[in-house]
Amino acid sequence: MNTPKPVSLQRNMIANYLGRGWSALMGLAFIPMYARLMGVEAMGVIGLFVTLQALCLLLDAGLSTTLNRELARMSLFKDSAETMRNLVRTFEAPFWVSSFIGGLIVFAAAPVIAHHWVHVQVISPNAVQMAIRLMGLVLFFQLPLSLYGGGLLGLQRQIEYSLLNALWYTLRFAGAICALKLFGPTLLTFFAWQVFVSIFATGLNAVALWRALPKTNSRARFDSSLLGSRWKFAAGLGGISITLLVLNNVDKVILSRAVTLQAFGYYTLAWTLANAVRLLADPLYITFFPRMSQAWASGDALELARLYHTVCRMMAIAIVPLGLTMAFFAPEAVLCWTRSSVMVENTSALVRLLAIGNVCLALTIVPYALQLASGWTSLALWSNLAAAGILVPLMAVLASAYGTLGGGIAWMVLNGTYLIVTVGLMHRRLLPGHLRHWALTDVGQTLLGVVILLGVARLVLPQAHTPVAALVVLFLVFALAQVTAVMASPLRSQIGGKLKGMLAGARS
Repeated sequence: MNTPKPVSLQRNMIANYLGRGWSALMGLAFIPMYARLMGVEAMGVIGLFVTLQALCLLLDAGLSTTLNRELARMSLFKDSAETMRNLVRTFEAPFWVSSFIGGLIVFAAAPVIAHHWVHVQVISPNAVQMAIRLMGLVLFFQLPLSLYGGGLLGLQRQIEYSLLNALWYTLRFAGAICALKLFGPTLLTFFAWQVFVSIFATGLNAVALWRALPKTNSRARFDSSLLGSRWKFAAGLGGISITLLVLNNVDKVILSRAVTLQAFGYYTLAWTLANAVRLLADPLYITFFPRMSQAWASGDALELARLYHTVCRMMAIAIVPLGLTMAFFAPEAVLCWTRSSVMVENTSALVRLLAIGNVCLALTIVPYALQLASGWTSLALWSNLAAAGILVPLMAVLASAYGTLGGGIAWMVLNGTYLIVTVGLMHRRLLPGHLRHWALTDVGQTLLGVVILLGVARLVLPQAHTPVAALVVLFLVFALAQVTAVMASPLRSQIGGKLKGMLAGARS
């Protein structure tokens, strides 16, 4: 085995949180401005784009995560430079072909979607059709971004990845506002700008990955044997990705047909706010998945278990306070974000349901990462297939009966079920005897403490009716929830030691 250059997990985690935090800030800061400039119905079109974007990730077929895992594992061994470069080239070719197919399908389907699927009231169907065709171009250039990003993460270039991601989100969100004000607040302007940003971001990430790979004297080449030796994991992961994308987007697909484009626009706004919980969870996965893959490959069971429980505790501290604050104080969160009582009326209940669902989802991410690190993909695949068979008809019934609220209910039920069922099955095989420790110590203590605190706070504090009052309430309860999460966690002594060290360093 090779002795790779040590990689600082703390440095990578800070970089990932700063990068993801900036990305979340861009979305939260500018999406309400899109609604004010273009109207809520235009937000429905943007929500449709997000859904199509997610569905086109089916074409990834697990290649980006496979590349992440394989580059992390190969970096442990000597004389792997040529194989690593050939692997990237081999994955690159089919990925671009798949991206072309996905973009072409969206481009060709634009008339059907614009005139026969969505229910337009204000924007003309022809304008929606042109916007969807531009979406096809965006998807063609943007989808390969996940492959190059996966490669950078596998090489543990999290700082570089985070900087590139922050630049992309800045251009994508802030740049779009500049374009809308310069060239007119239309969907055509918005998506034309997204085409330009996608070309720029994907090209930049491609250059960064190839520069980060070990240098060799020979040119990288396509090697079909590298695909053949990894097809089983990639196929299993591709199946998981397909079923996950169906589960994660069936609400949006059904709702885009079942409700008006304006109602779907409100759902998109609620989803954007609640998704901040998921964005806060992603940096831990990004930081620790390569290290978990290395620990599994090295056969160090004790280190793997220690790493797993530590990351689960960190995940609970990171996402439970934010997610449950958003759920208990949804009206204040929406009012503080949008400064609109109309938005509060139309999205608060949705935010509450989606936030709870996202907390449950985030708590499954580390167990899922361990499954992928071990190469065991069948549990997630079969669980997703079973869930899809139940959720799709259930979602259709809920959407018909409750409209957009049906989507929120389905999302909460789906992820709550996953948290209860699949995590237990994962522990039984990969970490037998550790389920009770995970449920009671890693997650349960933090969850119980925060729920009690926020429940009491919601009973005591009246609902805020101005943005300033909402901000004060949110700051107070979130700060208390975060302190409670740390104090209830087994990591409190380590966190306290880190804070004391930082304070001592600042004073010196």
